[in-house]
Amino acid sequence: MNEATARDGHIPLEEVLLRVEFEATQIPQERFGYIEQLLPPDGTESVRILDNAIELRSNRKISFARLRDFWTTLLESTFATLDIASIRAISLSYFNEIPLEDLRDFQEYVNINTGMPRSLKDRIAFFRTEFTYKYEFGEIHVLLHPDWNEEIEGYCIQFNMESRKEGPVSVEDLIPAIDGMHIGLKDVFRQILSEEYLAQLPQ
Repeated sequence: MNEATARDGHIPLEEVLLRVEFEATQIPQERFGYIEQLLPPDGTESVRILDNAIELRSNRKISFARLRDFWTTLLESTFATLDIASIRAISLSYFNEIPLEDLRDFQEYVNINTGMPRSLKDRIAFFRTEFTYKYEFGEIHVLLHPDWNEEIEGYCIQFNMESRKEGPVSVEDLIPAIDGMHIGLKDVFRQILSEEYLAQLPQ
């Protein structure tokens, strides 16, 4: 995922969500009070520990590559506390948002051929689409749709990508597995967005 700023100063990556699932167990919530003290005080990151999963969320506008060290520490500490050795499933999601001056401008950003006649393609304002890419580790599900952003008071492309991997995965292999899922998300990001838009992002 390119973490750079586009020409208008908007960073496409808005949020990262990592969900790691394991066998259901009794969670002693009082033993995880220290985690809140480790998180940034500005509320840009959060941790949710469930009976069968741990969810790490960040809206610092950076990808797993830069969250990796801190999140590794949180995961290893959690698994050691719960005595978990095997993972059932992993999900790594990136939520992107690209501002538009006009809904019809989406064709300048998205590298998707709708397969319709040019006369109709030029008239389309926007479309909602979702599809799945198959990878060696599993799959990446993509949802692309328009929306109205209250903060910028304008239209935007909301671009959700979720990388999924089914287990079992050993705790020792978890971070390398997530690294591979992150690389897959970067690949999809570059395939779906237009070369013109990508060229505007510092490499």
